[in-house]
Amino acid sequence: MASGKKGGLMKGAATAIAGAVVPAVVDAAVRPETWSKAAAFVEQQHIADKLSHAASKLPLPKRATPAQVIESQLESVERLISTHSAELSNDAPIEDWQREVSKIRAALELFGKDSGKDRKSKLKRLQERTQKLYNSAFDAALE
Repeated sequence: MASGKKGGLMKGAATAIAGAVVPAVVDAAVRPETWSKAAAFVEQQHIADKLSHAASKLPLPKRATPAQVIESQLESVERLISTHSAELSNDAPIEDWQREVSKIRAALELFGKDSGKDRKSKLKRLQERTQKLYNSAFDAALE
């Protein structure tokens, strides 16, 4: 029972201390001179310049273009066919997949040279065809 009273006493002391400290901290943080001192310190330290310089040295992650994603998926399908064709079921349409890879690659090459206004819709169709092929090949590999 003594430890229960001690815990309650500690909680009460912590509440009293917090009740005295928190208003003082808030009061100091709200004062305009506190903010102006902080702004002057930041300016003196040239923190913005240092952050800008440090950020310029960081390598930016390269985001793959949609065409690169399509090519990567086609390579994955080809790798699956070349390395695991013996393990795929006999009714897996391997030849169809190979033809589809060739067709998509040819369309992708043409797409790279296209500048027409329907370019977005062509890319979307290529992405859908590639995703369908990719899913079909890997679903067959999982069976």
